[in-house]
Amino acid sequence: PLNTTAYSGETLRFPLEEASVLDMVSCFCRGQQMPRDFVHELLKRQLRLLESLPNVVEYEVPANCVICIVGDIHGQFNDLMHIFRCHGFPSATRPYLFNGDFVD
Repeated sequence: PLNTTAYSGETLRFPLEEASVLDMVSCFCRGQQMPRDFVHELLKRQLRLLESLPNVVEYEVPANCVICIVGDIHGQFNDLMHIFRCHGFPSATRPYLFNGDFVD
């Protein structure tokens, strides 16, 4: 069941820093929701970023790095958290490729 209590972590500011993202993940794990205004701004900024990027990119895995390729998790947050617990959060030395519904 979804806990409808509001986010109680640090003040959310842009650009997001790693500590803020980890705090949000912790909030989601507790079933808390983010403030509507913040979610709206986050989605607007993400849309602008994604619209500026090509649909397909070439990516060369840096030396001494291993890429983690993930199939479609169908929007399941708990599955995503399980993957991150097993393999670590994405970083410069641990890139992830999320495939999604590329065959649909």
